[in-house]
Amino acid sequence: MGRSEKIKVEKHISKSELIKKIRQLEIQKRILKRLYFIKLRYDDVPVEKACKQVGVSKTVAYEWQERWNNEGYR
Repeated sequence: MGRSEKIKVEKHISKSELIKKIRQLEIQKRILKRLYFIKLRYDDVPVEKACKQVGVSKTVAYEWQERWNNEGYR
């Protein structure tokens, strides 16, 4: 059996609010990753190298680039 915690966490917001904030930040993180990829492409880094640097497949990288070329930042 585990030991009981001596210090409890203060619940400043509800669990559902906490989950909502986590989801919002996860979305922002994905957007940031896409923008880093596009910046690398602006710097003439090849797609294969850029996708490795941001941690996505070439398929995803080409989808991002195509979306960027068609729509820009939305």
